[in-house]
Amino acid sequence: MTTKLSFKNKNRLLVAGAAVFLLVAWNLAIRNTVNALSLNMQLEKQLNEQENLQDNPAYMRRNLQEIDLLLANYRVDSLGWSNEFWLTTSGIAARKKAEIMYEPARRSAEDDSVKTVLTQSIRMKAGYRTLVVLLDTLARVKHMGMISTVSIKSVRQPGLQESGQPVMEVSFRAIKNIKK
Repeated sequence: MTTKLSFKNKNRLLVAGAAVFLLVAWNLAIRNTVNALSLNMQLEKQLNEQENLQDNPAYMRRNLQEIDLLLANYRVDSLGWSNEFWLTTSGIAARKKAEIMYEPARRSAEDDSVKTVLTQSIRMKAGYRTLVVLLDTLARVKHMGMISTVSIKSVRQPGLQESGQPVMEVSFRAIKNIKK
């Protein structure tokens, strides 16, 4: 068939075939590549804008609100916190029928009037399930600070093969409510 066509018609057919080939190539590959490149440029622009969020006042305001909410969980009235702590925790433990093992607070050399972080620990003895329920209840109490450490140990009594009830020690940390 190509032998019957003139040289001029072959060139026209070649140009038409090249146009069809370019159209098919555009639809199959090049359009997707161009779309992907434009999307990449948009995402890079958004990423650069996000990196500059620290200078954005709305971002800073929202960030400060989140920090204030977090600090509000730690803030306590420093004058009555120790008494309130023991009243609240012993009340919760008594309702759950757990035994409180009272140990006087050890005063450190750091304790003074300018100390802002307060720490209290309480030890309770009960069944494992009761201790876990107590821990959950203590974590939900407001204005008592936040739980900083928890340890549950099974204490073995000498001469017995079975271990006694587990003992849980919970430490709380709080920040003095400093009035401006």
